[in-house]
Amino acid sequence: MKNNFVCLIAFSFLFILVNLISGCSSKQSISAPSIVQTPTPVAGVTTLTVSGLCSLTPAAVLTPCGIAVNNAGTLFLADIGHNRIIWCDPHGNTIGAVGGPGAADRGTGNSQFFGPYGVAIDALNNIYVIDTYNDRVQKFDSSFNYLTQWGTSGSGNSSFLNPMGIAVDANGNVFVADTYNNRIQKFSSIGSFIKSWGTTGQANGQFVSPTAVAVDSSGLFVYVTDTGNNRVQKFDSSGNYVSQWGGFVPNNNQGWPNPSGWPPCSTPWGIAVDKNGNVFVCDTANSKILKYDANGNFITSWVTLSANGYDDMYPWGVTVDNTGAVYVVFFINNPLTKYIFS
Repeated sequence: MKNNFVCLIAFSFLFILVNLISGCSSKQSISAPSIVQTPTPVAGVTTLTVSGLCSLTPAAVLTPCGIAVNNAGTLFLADIGHNRIIWCDPHGNTIGAVGGPGAADRGTGNSQFFGPYGVAIDALNNIYVIDTYNDRVQKFDSSFNYLTQWGTSGSGNSSFLNPMGIAVDANGNVFVADTYNNRIQKFSSIGSFIKSWGTTGQANGQFVSPTAVAVDSSGLFVYVTDTGNNRVQKFDSSGNYVSQWGGFVPNNNQGWPNPSGWPPCSTPWGIAVDKNGNVFVCDTANSKILKYDANGNFITSWVTLSANGYDDMYPWGVTVDNTGAVYVVFFINNPLTKYIFS
């Protein structure tokens, strides 16, 4: 039996704390936010914070999780708290929304959502949404007109148990992080099942609650945040295990494999790959963004502080546009922040 959506939010936040301690479809009119420059978190990075995304009709607090960007730079945010997808331009000017607009406005119809955790864009600018608590994927065209859907509740092929992550490769293949079935499923662009991989565990190719998935620009490699195991795993596009990195064991701050020079990560959530193959990971419980090369060699990390000066923002979703700008959404205070590397 599924929990209600309030429990979904509570569980997600509890998942972070544990690591620290041990309606009908509607397109809404949204007022444009402003952009405020904030202090640079590390050398070579300019930070722009988009504010005003809560200026909705009706007014409500945004709760974004997944984020994606298309070729034109339009950003798409999965607002799980209000069962909708919001999109805005590269400067943070909000364009519109579909679904919601409130926590009670959820449903099982076309263009309705129940806790949409993830969103992805293909090369044709079609939009794919992980409708998490409806256990399905919904596909839309670039204007957010409904096209198709697939998925049912269960553990068989093309069935899901609270999927949270989605990615699309250059050939239109769709990869879904089937979170509580502890596996990745691969589909064609119209939802035909291709294959799946993964079982529950800590060995290579096994998962504990994988929450996000990303594919590199070549379509050759797939990266998964294996959240419950506090690591990133890398596979080829057929699901063959390649490597892993990260790892964190509470109380002794040592992980596996975590060789020298690799910082531990705790509750990694969002993940994205830029056109050069660099991998960006939301190290959620440590409130950091980690940057690696394609082989998992650590490059840098940074923290965005909240208004009170604490590192308590908890980054949840990340994406990279074709200029190399990195966009991050946060669980706490719900800002959308843009990092421009010099």
